[in-house]
Amino acid sequence: MINSVSEVSIMIMSIGFMKVFQYILSFVLNASCRFLASGNSYRDIGFYFYTGESTIALTVKEVCRAIWKDMQPIYMPEPCKEFWLQTLREFEHRWDFPHALLAIDGKHIWVRKPLKSGTEYFCYK
Repeated sequence: MINSVSEVSIMIMSIGFMKVFQYILSFVLNASCRFLASGNSYRDIGFYFYTGESTIALTVKEVCRAIWKDMQPIYMPEPCKEFWLQTLREFEHRWDFPHALLAIDGKHIWVRKPLKSGTEYFCYK
């Protein structure tokens, strides 16, 4: 593990700048992907990579910001009126259900039923 600036400069001189860059990039991506995929805390990821919580938090934040900046315009463009009208037409054509943009199904959400509601809030699936 690197503990001081002099160790970093010695490392850069001995193995070259590109190797150091690859090492840092590998750490940044691995730590961020492990955090996003596992759902573990920053502390857990920090223990795994021998770094502090704040380092992991900053790394994940920067990686997510970079991913969002590059991928958002491609995969989540800001919807405009034409987009919604096209979606409306496609939904009506495919499902023969006018005035609808989308449908949600398959997710059971637990709710507390109101008092004296009987079986009105019971799922029979």
